[in-house]
Amino acid sequence: MTVHRGKPLTAVGRTAWLAAGTAVLCLLGGAVTLTGAAAAQVTAGVLIALTGAAALLALRGRLTAERACLLLLAAGILLRIAYALYTGYGERQHDVWLVTSGKGHMAYIQYIAEHLSLPDTNRTWQFYHPPLHHILAGLLYRLLTACGAAAETAAEKLQLLTAFYSGAALIVSDRIAVRCGLQGAGRVTALAFLAFHPTGLLLAGSLNNDTLLWLLSLLTLLWLLRWQEAPTVSNSVWMAVWLGLSMMAKTSGVLLAPAIAFAFCRLLWRARRCPLSVRPQFRRMLLFGAVSIPLGMWYPVRNLLRFGQPLFYVPRISDVGQYVGDVSFSDRLWRIPWEQLSSPYQSLTEGYNIPLSAWKTSLFGEGNFGPGVWPYLLLGSAALLLLPALYGAVLSLVRRPLRDTAQLLACVAGFITVSYTVFCFTYPHICSQDFRYLVMTLPVVAVWLGYAAEVPPQKDTHRALYRVRQGVTAAGMALFCLSSAAVYLSAGMSAAL
Repeated sequence: MTVHRGKPLTAVGRTAWLAAGTAVLCLLGGAVTLTGAAAAQVTAGVLIALTGAAALLALRGRLTAERACLLLLAAGILLRIAYALYTGYGERQHDVWLVTSGKGHMAYIQYIAEHLSLPDTNRTWQFYHPPLHHILAGLLYRLLTACGAAAETAAEKLQLLTAFYSGAALIVSDRIAVRCGLQGAGRVTALAFLAFHPTGLLLAGSLNNDTLLWLLSLLTLLWLLRWQEAPTVSNSVWMAVWLGLSMMAKTSGVLLAPAIAFAFCRLLWRARRCPLSVRPQFRRMLLFGAVSIPLGMWYPVRNLLRFGQPLFYVPRISDVGQYVGDVSFSDRLWRIPWEQLSSPYQSLTEGYNIPLSAWKTSLFGEGNFGPGVWPYLLLGSAALLLLPALYGAVLSLVRRPLRDTAQLLACVAGFITVSYTVFCFTYPHICSQDFRYLVMTLPVVAVWLGYAAEVPPQKDTHRALYRVRQGVTAAGMALFCLSSAAVYLSAGMSAAL
């Protein structure tokens, strides 16, 4: 299937985006009236129709990159809404608990809904987190219950809020891909990977603060890329706002700060011979700190003063159940336990290996979607896509027009990965190895895949390898999208059986 590069967005393109947004709102409004199984069935039918529309456009030579991306955005957002509708609010969650438990993120949301104030304690499980997500969810919960919804029903409907977060994150990720220079087949490849990646679906139904953190971190990265091209006051302030808000959702939003510091230092180094250009940039960096630090740190400082809670506090859990601190460093880091590949799902009793845990939980979380061939195909296709992604990473680092952006992306992915690995050893439990702590590597991997699919060779002698690279990427991506949709829609259809 050939995807044409198409023209830059014009008034017609903007109208198409507006039409797509209106269609998504209509889908969301209709989705509220569907039951879980019906949502999965309707989504399967719409995905088939979207695939047919793409094939028809391709046969007529009218499948531009913009149209392909609109179809992918519609598919990705609809999958997120469907997953949120057929998944119970207590299913495949992390530290959320039920409305009757009195602890976890759900209790945090309920406290804000009932009292319209911040918690007066940090002792309740998960109340140590910054409050942005819990405030938004709490206000929606209060509105739903005021309209007569039961507590369980209101909790279920909160998943539409996190589905919105995840859908918005998909759109922002597409903007990041465009900002990184992807336009044709590369942009389509990157968006297909993100639209169908299971992590986006899992986060769409997750009622903790991970999904909002992901959205705000993506906005921070997008404005960092904009700032790199034009380090203006406006871009500096917006980047500071998004970083501060991401830390207000979860303190781990600070993990993007090293990439921002890297970009700042690189700009100052390049301007070192011109003091007149250094001073205004330095002032903008101070402005960035003046906005982001108070916005991101006010709640940790509040808890430090009121409860003596450390600024970047993470509670320790008992060394029972999922504890893997007695496993050797080499076994946890690079000796893959091949016998654990007999199941595609993460073992919550023996899953001590960090890379294997990240691979499995990126596709299935800590859940089990039952037997069948599709989970294994999803696992295999994800592994296959690592090859072109690594090639795209190297390619972007050696190509001069892409080098600045590539270095920034490598800094983001590298620091997030190192921080994740340190976290796994500092808190040696299987739950610490979940891919949700690595989620900001997803847009980076997507861009690398896009480079592998789009960047042509510099020499004619490499044309054959270029076609092989494109073929492997396209085949792996098609299998990845198909198997992901099959696994997650099948789970929705079987939920009512």
